[in-house]
Amino acid sequence: MMPTDRRAFLCSALSAALPAFSQTPPRVCLIAPSPAQAADMIGLFQDLGLAVDIGFDAADPQTHALLWLVAPAYPEPAELPPVALQAAEIFWQAGRGVFAEFVTNFPAAPAGDRTERTGVARLFVANALPFPGALPVGTILDEHDSMCLPLRAAAPVLSFGRVAGVRNVIPRLMPADTWPGVVAGPRANGRFAFAATSVSEFRRRQYAPVAHWRRFLRELVLYLLPPAARPASLPPEAPQPDRTSPIQDRRRVYLHALARNISWFERSGALLAPDGSLGVAEWISGPDIEGRRIAFGTEQMFSPERADCVFESGLAFWMFGRLASSPRHSAIGETMLARMMDFQRLERGDPGYGLWNTRGRAGA
Repeated sequence: MMPTDRRAFLCSALSAALPAFSQTPPRVCLIAPSPAQAADMIGLFQDLGLAVDIGFDAADPQTHALLWLVAPAYPEPAELPPVALQAAEIFWQAGRGVFAEFVTNFPAAPAGDRTERTGVARLFVANALPFPGALPVGTILDEHDSMCLPLRAAAPVLSFGRVAGVRNVIPRLMPADTWPGVVAGPRANGRFAFAATSVSEFRRRQYAPVAHWRRFLRELVLYLLPPAARPASLPPEAPQPDRTSPIQDRRRVYLHALARNISWFERSGALLAPDGSLGVAEWISGPDIEGRRIAFGTEQMFSPERADCVFESGLAFWMFGRLASSPRHSAIGETMLARMMDFQRLERGDPGYGLWNTRGRAGA
């Protein structure tokens, strides 16, 4: 806990704080429940050339340009402790930035305490941050079936919505029912940002696409920093793939992508036996709210196989084996295709004779 005279210390620091920020490199005070929950933002701050101090005892608006408060709890919401609320107000008075997420008592953006599951809704850029070249409106940031808090905002930076699209929203299919996900704006002499769900652990929770999340959070950090503390130039993002390369290079790239795809089947548990003799599982979940993937067959009361999944995957393995000159993969594919015979309705007395059992004769 912070010492009882900490508030007095912060107030005295505020009176000495200057409008311009001369610390080199600029520093961020990061508050997180555990080191694991701080790791993603520490890496992002360091990529921006910012130094990081951790803990309320380090919070000092004369030293720090930004206070970043990781969600104290998730998926159940919590309240910021009084020490955090005091620090936030003093940072704003000093012209600094403050970020918080998934709490119900953040002064700049009070949220309801009734959590909602977002389901198939995804975050997307509703209003771009005020920077040249900022992540454009309609860019999708998928946070995988998260929990969020109800929030009111006239012009959110990110909104939730059941949108269509892969990397960007299809404008003509924009739903009418959207709701705020991330809001930002001025507060006293500084700026604030608030997320209605957890965004600071974007890597740990396997949010996608990572490139969108990294870019958005970098821009959000820049928005919150006082102008004098912003880096003169940003480190470059990873280069985008060159889709105009010669045909031979593209063939090599495509083969590499196919190899990674087939490798996923072998590593994820979807391939039920290494030789393909048990076929493939019908599904393997996407990341849950903690970034974990649910293993196939968990709590299922039926066979995890389906005829269509086994056939399509067997054909993919067999064709990859031919393309990559890999007899092992061709053999796996042939074994899976042979396993399809177990899905046939072979008995002549069966009214569906000649068709296929969805889950084989052993499945329900």
